[in-house]
Amino acid sequence: MNNFASGDDSEGGSDAEVALVEYDRQPSDAKARRVRMLRLTVGFTIFAVVIALAVVRVISDEYPYAFGLGAVLLVQFVVIAIRVRRMSGPVLTDPEAESRISPILSELCAAAQCAVPRVSIRRTTVPAGIIVRSKQPVLLISPDFLAATDDASLRAILAHEVAHLSAGDISIAKRRSQFAVLGTELAGVVVWIVLGQKTGVALLLWVLYFIPCIQLYLRFTGSQVRRRETHADMAGAAALGDPDAMIRGLEIVYGLTDLTRESLYGGSGWKWMSFPWSLQPRTHPPLAQRIARLRLTTTT
Repeated sequence: MNNFASGDDSEGGSDAEVALVEYDRQPSDAKARRVRMLRLTVGFTIFAVVIALAVVRVISDEYPYAFGLGAVLLVQFVVIAIRVRRMSGPVLTDPEAESRISPILSELCAAAQCAVPRVSIRRTTVPAGIIVRSKQPVLLISPDFLAATDDASLRAILAHEVAHLSAGDISIAKRRSQFAVLGTELAGVVVWIVLGQKTGVALLLWVLYFIPCIQLYLRFTGSQVRRRETHADMAGAAALGDPDAMIRGLEIVYGLTDLTRESLYGGSGWKWMSFPWSLQPRTHPPLAQRIARLRLTTTT
């Protein structure tokens, strides 16, 4: 198998050749579950308080448009977050799935000379993808995705994700998120300066728009991300020598993603209620474009 091209930001090293695949397990600690629920309750309570304060400002006719728009965006975000949580399932222990994933992932990571990520099999809004948790990469895989793939298409999508790790894309994505947070914080300072002595108003507006601005920025500014997605497609297909398997895997991913988006935002007649969140994110190239580029490799 061909090695992946890796750069200076490569995640991991040669120890991947002997590394075993570790899997998440459903926590049995009742205290851990209570802590998680407490965090969720506190978070949603803060959102509710901020939204209520914004509505009070609108009623009192103090910057009604700014507070009104911010309240709408935050309410939409909270509703979508609740739907995402309801769609997410518990961590699964599936020996059969693990027996499919482990040899493929170990082999791919050894060839790419990157550390083997931890794997979490659970139903989420992402069919398959890498996240960072406690500074470590974790591969999320949905049981729906596993059920829809054959071994070749599963290997292709895992090769795509390993290509991200090998190229240092996880570190780049982290820096991109940090930039979005910093930019939003600087925007809050600008708002405070413009509003002068009205520190309370500026602070509330900053809190109101903080998460929506970060999320919308990350969703709709993705030219660099799209280039890296294309690179991962090509690197994964080249490593396997099977572009058709990558195409089948991507078709499954996009099909499951479309079903998830419909569950989150409703059909075409209801998506306007979740605007701008319901707009198609610009972080991934269109499926047709990705397929066309992969098919070019079969004719050259």
